[in-house]
Amino acid sequence: MKFLKSLKTFLFADNRNLKKRAVLSLLACFTFVMTYFLAPIIEIFVANTKFFEYTLSQAMLTIGVSAIIVFAVLFALSFALRGKLLNWYLSLLVGLSLGAYVQSIFMNSSVGVLDGTEVLWIDLATEAVIGLAIWGLILFLLFAIEQFNKKIWNYATVFLCVLLSVMQLASSVGIFFISEIDEKSNIQATRVEEFDLSKEHNVIILAVDSFDITFAEEVMANDPQYFEEFDGFTWYKNTTPHYSRTFPSVAYLFTGVNDFYKTDYNTAMENAWENNGFFDEMKDAGYAVRVYAHQKYLNPDGEYLMEYLDNYKEIEPEIDYLKLEKEFVKLSLYRTAPVALKPFFETDTTEANSAYSLKNNERISLTDYAFYDRLCSEKLNTNNQDDKKGTFSYYLFKGCHAPYVFDENCEKTSEKVTVKEATRGALTNVGEYLRQLKELGIYDSSTIIVTADHGRSGTIEELDAPRVVSMFYKPANAKGEIKEDNSPQQLLNVRATVLKEMGVENYKDYGTPFDEVEENADITRYMYMSGASKDGSIREENLITYEIKGDANDMKNWTIIDKAPIEYPFLQG
Repeated sequence: MKFLKSLKTFLFADNRNLKKRAVLSLLACFTFVMTYFLAPIIEIFVANTKFFEYTLSQAMLTIGVSAIIVFAVLFALSFALRGKLLNWYLSLLVGLSLGAYVQSIFMNSSVGVLDGTEVLWIDLATEAVIGLAIWGLILFLLFAIEQFNKKIWNYATVFLCVLLSVMQLASSVGIFFISEIDEKSNIQATRVEEFDLSKEHNVIILAVDSFDITFAEEVMANDPQYFEEFDGFTWYKNTTPHYSRTFPSVAYLFTGVNDFYKTDYNTAMENAWENNGFFDEMKDAGYAVRVYAHQKYLNPDGEYLMEYLDNYKEIEPEIDYLKLEKEFVKLSLYRTAPVALKPFFETDTTEANSAYSLKNNERISLTDYAFYDRLCSEKLNTNNQDDKKGTFSYYLFKGCHAPYVFDENCEKTSEKVTVKEATRGALTNVGEYLRQLKELGIYDSSTIIVTADHGRSGTIEELDAPRVVSMFYKPANAKGEIKEDNSPQQLLNVRATVLKEMGVENYKDYGTPFDEVEENADITRYMYMSGASKDGSIREENLITYEIKGDANDMKNWTIIDKAPIEYPFLQG
């Protein structure tokens, strides 16, 4: 009993009054909440609103309510503690806050951005160990100071709380003044008519993200059965992309305007679409037009897209606020946690937006396994509107872009898979689409393009190898085995090819169709690569212009002709 009494005295004895304990607890709890539940989430969201489906008010409501709840719980707990237990509790809160702040500011240079690109954690083992040591030292010092000099500990705790809170409050407010807030509307890309095709003529583009020619060649060499449905296709093996990432590749594909990275995102998009006539041409030709791609890559102007695209609708969204807060906390912990713990909180924009849905489950979902499941259950059909001459459908699948979350059978997996397996899974999805076209009896009459938005991606300073995209093209009524063609092609030729197949007379105003490019044509092509900083901490530091003459598969034919700083990056590092 004497021991228990001594232990109680040691742990709970406290000569501070309630007011002093409450003030110190309030500072520590507020600092902890600011560090984990307010500042990082606000800064991540506000600086990247174009990547999120949620409105600013929806996000701030979620952030504010959850922060108040967490603060209330932590603060209430402090009233149950006194003496050393209270000091240890507050030391833990302040130590974790200081560790997170130091981590965020000084020790996150190698963890990339959350666009799905794989982070090789094994390569960061040294940083992980050093980080844990720094976190451990911070906590040790706070607990040691508390043990040996409570007065100094008290001053240090108050100082750190005020310093961390003020700095983070300033950055949280300041981010609103330097960021471009993306205004949201209820006009959304939906799955409407996703599988509705015409009995007459269909122009179909199946775009597989990052479908580099080297991926296609590897599959063709080792598992050619994945291409057994590709009857009548020509494989254009010398096709260059225009950009190295999905933005601005998709917007450029449809507009042909090269004004990106030179002005802010909204201005660049507005300039690109201002005088674009591609959708007009297809509509005037009598085709239903649908583009199944996320709006941030296509055009932020929802009114414009709803006017021209049949699958853009005004629909009231539904938000799962509990799931939203979970995703926000995950983002916060990925930023604030030590490197050794970050793999547990790794996520991407798809996951971050998973709390957002549309009524009647109409939101587009282009992760290959999800599309494949719907395709197998719902099936393609010929229920397109009778007053339309045909259909144009563009699908942009996750494809060969990390993280790889489906296997070669296009089934979702929690196991880690390679890009080789993901490529096979993507081709399983494409192959099933082609098979169903044959089953409906509309394969021969359809114009089909299987391609990419860009080649292999990666966070690198300059290209280390050529970037040639996979390009398979089947005009209507083409038959036979896959033919290979080495003519100098580029992705932008898609527009002229599509319009020619639709019978549009002025198709040459939009470029040269694939089948009109001579194999020995002397064509100079250009590719714009967003080069990273040397340490990879800045994803889009320089815009590098490559000039390509001759066979694009030979790196000797790639020459850097310009390298300029990117003033308006799409990815914020």
